[in-house]
Amino acid sequence: MYKILEKTQFSEKVFKFRIEAPAIAKHAHAGQFLMVRANETGERVPFTLAGWNGDEGWVEFIFMVIGKTTEMLSTYEAGESLRDVVGPLGVPTEMAEGPCAVIGGGVGLAIAFPVAKHLVETGHEVHAIMAPAPRTSCSWRTSSASSSTRTTSTSPLTTAPTASRALSPLRWSACCRTRP
Repeated sequence: MYKILEKTQFSEKVFKFRIEAPAIAKHAHAGQFLMVRANETGERVPFTLAGWNGDEGWVEFIFMVIGKTTEMLSTYEAGESLRDVVGPLGVPTEMAEGPCAVIGGGVGLAIAFPVAKHLVETGHEVHAIMAPAPRTSCSWRTSSASSSTRTTSTSPLTTAPTASRALSPLRWSACCRTRP
């Protein structure tokens, strides 16, 4: 059993769970994922690692309510437990040398954040290009998050293909397409 340490609700349908998982947290890397089964009759669903702390023994994942399983997960509260969590799974994101652009949108930003964080921690110059979830408008903004990170938020995401270097494999769907 994996205890939910913290539940955060970002919007009506978007949630973050921080769960107790010491063995997973010790071996986690950016770009990896978990397989989660909420209860003994639930289906197994994959969630990308959105954060972790090996010393404190927790991992985080973000999900959007889009079906039966994520609807059920959204009803769980801090203090309750998930039946099974397996991970970290998958090949960690390959980190490029030199300046990098990390690109993501909507809930897919959960994937981009650990990659950008790791790159900043290892001394890379990082440019983050983010877009809001579909059907959300946002004006152009540029702010300095740190001396080595620049964040640009745009809608629609027309600048993504012009990024000088993208990290692969960032997995995001609707935000990778430009509008005509």
